[in-house]
Amino acid sequence: TYPSHELYPKALLKMKEPPLFLEYIGEPVWMTYPMLSIVGSREIESVTHSWMRNHLSQFLQDSSDHIAIVSGGARGVDQLSHQIAIKNYRPTIFVLPSGLLDLYPSNLEDYKKYQSKVPLCFISEFEITQNLHKSHFYFRNRIIASLGQMTLVAQAT
Repeated sequence: TYPSHELYPKALLKMKEPPLFLEYIGEPVWMTYPMLSIVGSREIESVTHSWMRNHLSQFLQDSSDHIAIVSGGARGVDQLSHQIAIKNYRPTIFVLPSGLLDLYPSNLEDYKKYQSKVPLCFISEFEITQNLHKSHFYFRNRIIASLGQMTLVAQAT
């Protein structure tokens, strides 16, 4: 999609420099659901893990708005937030620092099997075959922050 396309996330238009195009696989979750961005450490502490399993799960179950989760798919807090969303049958968006044919991390391929159970989306502003580069995390993170109506920093070091 591109900024004037009907499926382009309107939240990204508020950015100083919105992506010129986005590619995605799955459901355009941003069109239907309010979103909570979740970020945090890749080295998740047991207290964070426990808190997220208990309190984030309860929040998603209690939410009448059927909130979707947005995160980056990295190991640790990101993947746990996606797992909790899926377990609670809530939509989730994986914002990638690579192209859609080179998912990073590679274990994100395993999440595609849940697409028949819950709305999932993998989204990237990079060319479909673009390999990961360290500088791409900045671009990924600004999309995560922009898509969410709120941001939860579950753990930071």
